[in-house]
Amino acid sequence: TALFTAGPGERFAEASLFAARYHCDAIALSDAVVACFPRAACLARLNDDAPARFDLTADLARQVMMLRSRLTLRDIRSARERVLAFLVAEAGDDGRTVAFGGSLREIASAIGLTPEAFYRTLARLESEGAIERKAGRIALT
Repeated sequence: TALFTAGPGERFAEASLFAARYHCDAIALSDAVVACFPRAACLARLNDDAPARFDLTADLARQVMMLRSRLTLRDIRSARERVLAFLVAEAGDDGRTVAFGGSLREIASAIGLTPEAFYRTLARLESEGAIERKAGRIALT
């Protein structure tokens, strides 16, 4: 199960800076260029650069909030209620539209549903008129 999906320009595996051994892996789902930085150089920069510390702390806080939200969603037993809770939590500024750059399969995995259960639930919500689906977005009605 993926705990985090990094997008363009995002950091990942930051916890490895503070661990003697770090057990994680990363899988590129598309063509990617990944920069790798020596641990000692990163720690020295964080020690000397307050804005860099602030940026890292803010990124980590956002990741913790996202992970807590996803764990809360996974506690919802009903697939329908879980999907609706996800859509409400992820809605943009209009409070009803979720735009996504990844695949629906990635969303299903992130909220702990099989792709098939997720697709069936979306189809049911659409047939009920609870959502509208278009390429790259889902809107609550």
